[in-house]
Amino acid sequence: MNIQDITVSNNQRKKIIACIRDDNVLQQDENGEVIIRVEAYIEFSNRIKKYPLEEIVGEDALDFTVEYLVFN
Repeated sequence: MNIQDITVSNNQRKKIIACIRDDNVLQQDENGEVIIRVEAYIEFSNRIKKYPLEEIVGEDALDFTVEYLVFN
């Protein structure tokens, strides 16, 4: 399993949760970490024609070759 850990501020984490309301894409664990399934996110963003993670975190910080992005 390929994972990219990304440190974000609490405000950024809240924005990610607010923008991605799809349970197939986003999961939140008991520690407050936000886990994004990359394949599902790509389908989601293509469907809605928006790219919320790129807007919130910045495209350079994201590696879409991994299976999961973990925001902590």
